[in-house]
Amino acid sequence: MTLLVAAGAAGCVETPPSNDGTDASRAADRVGVYDATTGTFFLRYPAGDALSFVFGSPSLQPLAADWDGDGVATVAVYDARAGTISLAERNGSGPAVATVETKAPNRIAFAGDWDGDRRQTVGLYDPATAEFVLLGADGSETARFGYGGPGWVPLAGDWNGDGTETIGAYDPASGTFFLNDANAGG
Repeated sequence: MTLLVAAGAAGCVETPPSNDGTDASRAADRVGVYDATTGTFFLRYPAGDALSFVFGSPSLQPLAADWDGDGVATVAVYDARAGTISLAERNGSGPAVATVETKAPNRIAFAGDWDGDRRQTVGLYDPATAEFVLLGADGSETARFGYGGPGWVPLAGDWNGDGTETIGAYDPASGTFFLNDANAGG
């Protein structure tokens, strides 16, 4: 199973707004699990309620982010063979609300709010070349650059608290995190 974390600007994996009108989705990050053998997501809500559902087909890479800026993170799946990302409208079974053709197969997909608009979009990382490609909401390329080294793991976060998420990378060989305050090589 794959651990799935929705963090950063999105807050948590689909936490509904509280009854008192406050934005409960920003209260705490939540963790979900994805079973690649069945394509099943397992999510837990702050009140302890759990939800499991199938989205996409088995053996896809799971993602979770606030795709539309509503403060609620929903799931998506990346098909590395086809280079497509399918976004869910809500956390549950059903058809994709949108499919993004990345034209970049065999990458590692991740999500971040690259421009500070509170909507996260997809980033792709090529572990063979250490190349990052950041995409806009329509799937168009907004940035392409090298960062890190081959075999590293891509990250995204608001490392400096300015409201914009930028890339980072983890080197599993040394156990070192490299965080960048700009979406550019360096």
